Amino acid sequence: NAITIDFGGHYIDVTEVNYDTDSLCVAEGADVTFTGKGGIRGFKNCLTNYGGVITLNGGAYTTTMIGRGSALYNGTGTLNVNSGVSVDAWKFALYNETGAVCNLNGGTIVSHAHNGLQPEFPGLSGFAYAVVNAGTMNVYDGAVVKGIQGAFSASGNGVTNVYGGTFLTHEEEENTASRSFY
Repeated sequence: NAITIDFGGHYIDVTEVNYDTDSLCVAEGADVTFTGKGGIRGFKNCLTNYGGVITLNGGAYTTTMIGRGSALYNGTGTLNVNSGVSVDAWKFALYNETGAVCNLNGGTIVSHAHNGLQPEFPGLSGFAYAVVNAGTMNVYDGAVVKGIQGAFSASGNGVTNVYGGTFLTHEEEENTASRSFY
């Protein structure tokens, strides 16, 4: 059965209680659509797909820890990211695993990962691409992908089809010692 979750301007915030686990998981066979303003704030993964169909028509998905997880982790199943979606991660913003399918139809996907960005964890390495694809990914106009290490990585035997979109690297103004290098 398909369900729709309208954030209605509210956030699911699990940043203080969820150190090393996924914030919200979608199980195999589920069909879940997220919409509206608001979103999910997670310490590690905001949203993990274990074999369902996830459609993001709105919302902000934000992680707070550079050394853990991905804001959006598509382990298996299908993830559709549409306009009105904002992903802001301290490590990988979106990770599409082997066997998974992701359609980037819009949205802004940003990763801030690099060494030294979080002073409370000085020894923690945090380099990561904004998007990593090891499965099948289709990128269309309207998708914006931005990262310090790099915007996009196609790894393994993944298939990446780019039909449009914008890919950027950027420097963090607050830390000029760690500049974009891909």
